[in-house]
Amino acid sequence: MKKFLFLALFFLCAAQALQAQTMYQLLKYPKMTIKGVWELSEHDNNVVQLNYYNNDRCPYLLYVIDNKKFYTVFPGKNTVYSKKRSAPDDPFSKNTYYFYRGKFPKNLNPAFVYAMPVAEGTEVEWMIDPRERMRSYFFKVNYADTVYAARSGMVCSSDFENGLLVYHRDDTFGAYLNLSQRFVDAGSIVKVGEPIGLAHMGGVSFSVFFLDENLFHADKPKSYPYSQITPYFRTDKGDVKLEKGVKYSAVKDDPLIMQEMSKSEQKRYLKNRKK
Repeated sequence: MKKFLFLALFFLCAAQALQAQTMYQLLKYPKMTIKGVWELSEHDNNVVQLNYYNNDRCPYLLYVIDNKKFYTVFPGKNTVYSKKRSAPDDPFSKNTYYFYRGKFPKNLNPAFVYAMPVAEGTEVEWMIDPRERMRSYFFKVNYADTVYAARSGMVCSSDFENGLLVYHRDDTFGAYLNLSQRFVDAGSIVKVGEPIGLAHMGGVSFSVFFLDENLFHADKPKSYPYSQITPYFRTDKGDVKLEKGVKYSAVKDDPLIMQEMSKSEQKRYLKNRKK
């Protein structure tokens, strides 16, 4: 009996350790997503520029250890450093720099209300996912049940097939894990309540986090500089932070769906709703 319990515990821990890497895999960006090139300035042949080309639709943070500076690398071309062609070595010559997904938030909204990533009206059990290092909410739904966007945003590039990373307008991320299928690709704009994939065995995991400047040290890089937000969800019990042991039904009403729309988008949405 003891041997059986030991083996069961061993395989459980091994499975949890493997699953705990899913967030890490989701945050890894595909090769050649970010490319740095020294190029002549378009305006001065005596000046060279270090340009970083971001092939993702989501921003990245470039942290240079030598000069202890941060640079935001937006989608497309970014000039992060310029110097005269005859100038001595620059802080980038030693290659002591690191990239992280995201940018430091300026308008973070911790009170933002999210939709639960399950079908409207579904009463669902949930738990804090023990396999993830971040606080993730694991919603217990059936295999191949549809998963819905909890908030509107941009789908970021990722080679991890069992998850989706969505970038929100207040510089937070929404991570959807334990997916058996994805409906949207990198670069897609998803709307709250839109179907984005299918759940894997047991359910789907969802978390909200952001790149936290306070977690960086001046003299060394941070391996995981993200902080998690405990989100409010719109439910049959109101806009709440989920409590343990309580079942909730998902609510996706018009105010929730329209909360990040412009006035013209709201009018168009309501007009289409009446058709």
